[in-house]
Amino acid sequence: MESKKRLYKRILISFLVCLSPILIGIFLIPSLPGELPIHFDFQGTPDDWMSKELFFYGFPWFFALFDAICLLLSFGTKKGNPQNPIIENLLLWLLPAIEAVCYVSILLFVYKPGFQVERFIPGTIGVLSLVLGNLLPKAHQNSTFGFRNAYTLASKEVWTKVNRAGGYGLCAIGLLLIGCALTGPVWISLFLIPLVMLVLTISLWIYSKNLYKTVSHS
Repeated sequence: MESKKRLYKRILISFLVCLSPILIGIFLIPSLPGELPIHFDFQGTPDDWMSKELFFYGFPWFFALFDAICLLLSFGTKKGNPQNPIIENLLLWLLPAIEAVCYVSILLFVYKPGFQVERFIPGTIGVLSLVLGNLLPKAHQNSTFGFRNAYTLASKEVWTKVNRAGGYGLCAIGLLLIGCALTGPVWISLFLIPLVMLVLTISLWIYSKNLYKTVSHS
């Protein structure tokens, strides 16, 4: 019971961190233009805007509520083995980290002329992919985090091998994103990464199915 209380306390902290831009907005709103960019095209030119009041006082609630729902659904299940503490922390802080990247990139674009948001975002996603790729093989068999299907959930050996392969795939995608952000045309990553992710997902599904058949007949 005590561990449950501690977990819900950590979920509450994650929820409150998602609301922290509200406090930041109190200090920054007077110095900001009336509207802030919230979406950019391939060249990094803003193509959608939001009022600064909604950006600081309304948008954080979307992140906070989504964060709370995801965490309660993730940790509320009793399926699978107890999760790696490192992965538990990742799940707790993943959405607050994504929110921080969004706010930092937009504020840097506003305050720092010449800031290339179209490179910053893919590069940051690349770093996140590297982190996830390194953690994926460490995930215990569960129904929350990892490459999950009927085959991986039915066999610990299949789970371990498939998620190890998935970890290598995510690391490769992360390096590709970082490389595109630093040197190559940004549009390449925007078109290539979804294709690579699709190929990786299909490949892992086929691999898990064939591996399960092999394990079942051995």
